[in-house]
Amino acid sequence: RRPPRSTRKESSAASDVYKRQLLAWLVPGFRPFNFLVLGAILLLLKSHAATATTIYDSLIVPTLKKLESDVDSTLKTVESAVAKKEKEAAELKSKAEKKLHEATPKDKSS
Repeated sequence: RRPPRSTRKESSAASDVYKRQLLAWLVPGFRPFNFLVLGAILLLLKSHAATATTIYDSLIVPTLKKLESDVDSTLKTVESAVAKKEKEAAELKSKAEKKLHEATPKDKSS
């Protein structure tokens, strides 16, 4: 197999060919195109690592913090609503028990 023309050194080009052949043998469904796409993505990420870090720090981190804050706030609201409903349920139970006790006939023999 001929090494790619874009590679500067023959040994490096041959190494790339062997890597692709090894991947093709090890990874089911592997195609050289996949290797090229993966390589391009890795190069892009490497060349834009500073940009990616900036985006992560300036956009993703604040968004995650806001989301965490929103979740905490919602959780507190839900906990408060549950506590309120539990209190209302306890009051209704107490009233029902009181009415049941009042409606129960008293034993007059005592």
